[in-house]
Amino acid sequence: MATDNPLNQVDERYYRTLYDLSPDIILTLNGEMMVVDVNRRGQSSLDINSVNMLPQPLATFLDQPSGAALAGLLAAGFEGVGESHVNLRDGRRMHFSAAHLDQGRILLVLHDVTQSYLLAQKLESARRLASVGRMAGALAHEITNPLSVIHGRVEVLQAMRQVKPADLQRQLAIMSDHCKRIAGMIRNLQALSVPVSISRSWIMLDELLNDSLNQIGRRMGRVKLDADFGPIRPRMYADPAMMLRMLSSLLSFAADQSPSGSTLTLRASQLQDDGIEIRLQDQAVPLSKQVISELEELTGPGTLQPTVGLGLAVVASVIREHGGQLKVAPRHGSGNLYEIQLPGHNVATDFVERVDRQILEVLVVDDDALLCETVSWMLSMDGHRITDVRSGEEALIRLQTQSFDVAIVDMRLPHMTGLALLDAMESQFPGQSERVVLTSGLLDRPERSNPYLQKPFTRKDLLDAIEQVCQEGQPTPQGH
Repeated sequence: MATDNPLNQVDERYYRTLYDLSPDIILTLNGEMMVVDVNRRGQSSLDINSVNMLPQPLATFLDQPSGAALAGLLAAGFEGVGESHVNLRDGRRMHFSAAHLDQGRILLVLHDVTQSYLLAQKLESARRLASVGRMAGALAHEITNPLSVIHGRVEVLQAMRQVKPADLQRQLAIMSDHCKRIAGMIRNLQALSVPVSISRSWIMLDELLNDSLNQIGRRMGRVKLDADFGPIRPRMYADPAMMLRMLSSLLSFAADQSPSGSTLTLRASQLQDDGIEIRLQDQAVPLSKQVISELEELTGPGTLQPTVGLGLAVVASVIREHGGQLKVAPRHGSGNLYEIQLPGHNVATDFVERVDRQILEVLVVDDDALLCETVSWMLSMDGHRITDVRSGEEALIRLQTQSFDVAIVDMRLPHMTGLALLDAMESQFPGQSERVVLTSGLLDRPERSNPYLQKPFTRKDLLDAIEQVCQEGQPTPQGH
């Protein structure tokens, strides 16, 4: 911004030189997420022949999921260094950072990490292959005891001429529990051998504990559990399935290692940043310094060591994947204290996971509950997040506080029809109206440019229509 002050002019030329000579792509955006200026590296990388081609929407230069999510993140006020990446339209991966300037402008810096990402992928594949042998050895070691219990009791039952019904039921229950134990080990092995995909939501810790105890079953019967979370129900923002696996593995390991009749003490507290701290005290033999060191430094399945069991490896891996910390303190003569800290909700975390997995937020508007459920089922197979409503009026209420990548709208709705809803969206949420797929059981195709699906439609028809919307529609910033 030039001024009459010679010193300011010098400063402007100095910063403009740094701006243009930067090896990174630097974009200047206005409040409408339009690119109004770009440095020289950006012009060459994004194939912008001249700044006269500007302004253009930010989404013009990014793939659809990245464009929609990044625009929403910036519109929500995000500032600083992003935790992951966005994708350019040609597939290059970029780390990003943003700063809000005066007059509503935003400075967005994109740093190319394509080569480092490809290298990291190769290294991760190598680590996973190298860990297969270690994990197989750990599984073979842990599976020996439950398999011996099952085999021994089957042999005894086969040798007995008569078995009382009560005794038979007891033996079958014990063998069933050990089968579940083996199945849990297999799940742990699978969890450590495949890439994770996190889908977070709010979880109440007491409900998670109940689900964990139900999953563990009779194995917790040999110890007592003293769980006290205080007057406020603590919650965490995490993947429910992964947290269930983590807590079940931790409780199972502590119960198995503690003497029969001993007590496990479980405490939790909500942190100021909406994160959570969980503490579990067992009465097992204190873990060695080597095991604790390997456990706390475990960054993934590729680093699994023979001395760390599968259960504890799962605990450490899940916590790391959620950006948390695990600390283990041996209490000589009184067991081990496990301290887990998990971060709270972070809008940037949602953005990162959504872009990485290309998950879409989908609104389904149909008065037929079974059809809503069917469409949700079709799309949830790919991990997309579904919100379904039964009327156009309810859809407009939802759109006041939430935006969607795609809306699937039935034309025949009670009161407000699908076309009337589309008209209202064009007036109130113009960007959203461009990302609507219309459906109907009627044969008359509406005179609209939106993709149209004639009922009944297949899953492929639905996915093709959504892909068309994502390619043609202009994304609306996520969040209002």
